[in-house]
Amino acid sequence: MSTAFIPMKSLKIFKGKQIKKTIAFTLLVRMALATAVITLISMGLITRYAESVLTDSIKTKASFISYSLEKAISPLIEKGNIDSVQRLIENAASFPFIKKLQLIDTHFSIVASNNLFEVNELLQNEALQDIFQSNTNRSENIGDHQFLVSTPIKGDRYIVENNNDINWILLITLDLNYEDQFFVTFKNVITLQSVILFSVLTILSLIIVYRAVIIPFRKFIIAADKVSVGDYHFQVEHRTENELGRFAQAFNIMVEELNKREKTINAAFSDLRDRSARITAILKTTADGIVTANTAGQIESFNPAAETIFGYREAAIINHDIKILFPPALQADFNAYLTNENKIFKKSREMSGQHKNGMVFPMEISINETELENRQFYTLTVRDITERKQFEEKHQKAYKAGMAENAVAVLHNIGNAITPVKVNLNFLSQKDGLIVIARYLEKFRQLLEEHQKDNDLEYFFNQDEKGKQMIPFLNQLSDQLKEQAAEDQKLIQNMEIHINHISEIISLQQKYADFKSESDHFQLENVLLDAIKMVRNSMEKRGILLEIELAENLPPLKSDKNKLVQVLLNLLKNAIESIDLDLQKNPGKKPVIRLTASLTDNRYVQLIIDDNGNGIDSDHLKDVCNFGFTTKNRNSGFGLHDSANFVLANQGIFNITSPGIGKGARVILALPADLEANGTNDVSNKSQWMVNET
Repeated sequence: MSTAFIPMKSLKIFKGKQIKKTIAFTLLVRMALATAVITLISMGLITRYAESVLTDSIKTKASFISYSLEKAISPLIEKGNIDSVQRLIENAASFPFIKKLQLIDTHFSIVASNNLFEVNELLQNEALQDIFQSNTNRSENIGDHQFLVSTPIKGDRYIVENNNDINWILLITLDLNYEDQFFVTFKNVITLQSVILFSVLTILSLIIVYRAVIIPFRKFIIAADKVSVGDYHFQVEHRTENELGRFAQAFNIMVEELNKREKTINAAFSDLRDRSARITAILKTTADGIVTANTAGQIESFNPAAETIFGYREAAIINHDIKILFPPALQADFNAYLTNENKIFKKSREMSGQHKNGMVFPMEISINETELENRQFYTLTVRDITERKQFEEKHQKAYKAGMAENAVAVLHNIGNAITPVKVNLNFLSQKDGLIVIARYLEKFRQLLEEHQKDNDLEYFFNQDEKGKQMIPFLNQLSDQLKEQAAEDQKLIQNMEIHINHISEIISLQQKYADFKSESDHFQLENVLLDAIKMVRNSMEKRGILLEIELAENLPPLKSDKNKLVQVLLNLLKNAIESIDLDLQKNPGKKPVIRLTASLTDNRYVQLIIDDNGNGIDSDHLKDVCNFGFTTKNRNSGFGLHDSANFVLANQGIFNITSPGIGKGARVILALPADLEANGTNDVSNKSQWMVNET
């Protein structure tokens, strides 16, 4: 059930003493008038009834008297005893309500009367003739408060069937004054009773009206007053099912509906206030500048962050053209956006802003068009990226420095591989025996040519002393050349091995030199072994014992393989450098690097790199991964910072621990395993490499 919403203005009809009095007075007057009308009607009806009763009483008395006198007079008349009749009439007339008693004969002469002066007088009354003829009684009101009853005297000899004529009529005139006094008294009693009844009815009506109408109306008025001030937490009591009861029910439904609507509105206002407060707090505390402008480009709002970014106070910049926030070279582009000629700002982009002091700075800006209540405006979200640009520049320099460090390490490994080749080449270049042999062979050729010209080669080899020594010399030279060739072959094979290693290092470097960030599936062991190959010469030179323990059937990883190789190279290089520093203090110490890979928590592929190098000072542990931190004179402090960021960006774990200086260090690197892919481990469960300096 729903109730129409009643505006507060309509409730004013219930307010004001004049309106209240008018309603109450009208009801009371109407009830009083109704009671008076009912009382008057009742009095009239009672009066008419009383008159009817009185008339009937008079008729009854007259009939009784006439009947009694007729019975008493009839025998006396038959006997001719008129004197007795006269006395009887005089006695009967002693009743106060009998004014006259007259006996009339057929000649209309008064034979006997209570007034002796009327005896023998003639009475002129036309009605008497009808009575003589009809032999019936007649009663009539003759005015002057008199009532006349005419009764024919019927004797014992009167026979109805024969319609005997009668000779005598008894006229009885009743005085109504006596009856009027009784009637007045009766009317007064009736009037008093009516007044009392009217008063009682009026009081009862007032009580009924007060209880049935006034009290409910007062409740409605009080309820209306409450509703008019916004109080909807009540109900109007009602016990009847009449109009007021139904009105009370409807009123209560209306109040309940108003209460629900008030709660809904209050909740909406509360939510709106909360949202407004949150939005205001966000606008005041957000680091991004937020500026709103109308379609004409006039600034309408300017949050505190925008004040900080551009240097203007909100009160001072409101209604100014928004183009003052941009350098002149970009104002045309922004104006094109506002005129819908160009939507270059539809997405977030980097561009220049202009501070109040005229300084141009880099910022990131996005503009959104919003329409509210058929009104369009623009919202600009601005972020000062000066520090970010400076950091990116510094980060790029550090990255290049870090890459240079890795390149130096790789070149150092290549240099280590080239050194044996250079030694072998020097050794070959320092062998003068081949030159001497070449000279002897040249002289031998010249001798052969001389003797060939003289056709005495046979003599030369058989008879000449020099010719006889030539064959043994050639045999000796052949043996020497064979030995030299075998030795050179060994040197060449050694050079080939080192050259192949150099080629392998260069190939691996080229393989992982692509700076594109692409996720790929791969096995940790493959990437780890490639990284080891790149630093193998460095470990061989130092005689580092490399221990590798990889768990079987490790799941593959899905990450940037190129970046992970750079991370592993950096961690291995740091371990080697730490061992270098420790060997300077402890030359006889046996250096060891241990690599352990396993699956942890059934979700991470974990690699632990342990070394027994110089270790890390406990005061430096919390800073080793910070950008720019380094304890080395020539390092950039970028490697560990970049390694940690890479691992954490891949939802991994990166941790460095060390018991202290001279006690080595441990690096724990864990990356999420790609458990949906299947991979096998081709490396033996446990292996140990002992690399000696060549």
